[in-house]
Amino acid sequence: VSIVGHSPGKIDVEEGGPFLGRAGAYENDGLRRFGYDRDDASYHNVIVCRPVADNETDEEDFEIFLRKLHKENPESPSPIENCRPRLLNELKDAKALLIYGRISLQQIVNLDGITKYAGHPMQVTVPGTDRKVWAVPTYHPSAVLHEKRLATLFEAHVEKALRIAREGKTRWVDGK
Repeated sequence: VSIVGHSPGKIDVEEGGPFLGRAGAYENDGLRRFGYDRDDASYHNVIVCRPVADNETDEEDFEIFLRKLHKENPESPSPIENCRPRLLNELKDAKALLIYGRISLQQIVNLDGITKYAGHPMQVTVPGTDRKVWAVPTYHPSAVLHEKRLATLFEAHVEKALRIAREGKTRWVDGK
């Protein structure tokens, strides 16, 4: 399964890889619970630069960062536009996608509203290709760490994505 978030957190930058901080540890625990290891997934971010300096990246900070950059450099492409060719190349061989958060959902599937789509498997065309794969959007693990009420839903969505990746299911019935 290819896991897509929106941007690296502070620890990710310090350690040199995606999903290495608290959100990554939480996500790794979820993978292990369902018989997967961190090495069984590939990790990607919509952008590779860190958008904030001193706190964990969340989607609000990310959007503030993008607006500020655009205001300072209106003629320059956004980090999303700059990173898009890299992201498309990374995802070109994806077998299934686990999409973390609203921003990743917008960039990968061109849909808005993570709450509306979270946990609903959908067949999508891998951006930049004509190949279709299954994708399961869910809440970003950092959001789950801040809002514990999302934990059960997040875990069910991760399990669903892993099962789809493993079995190639085209029909999903919850609880089976």
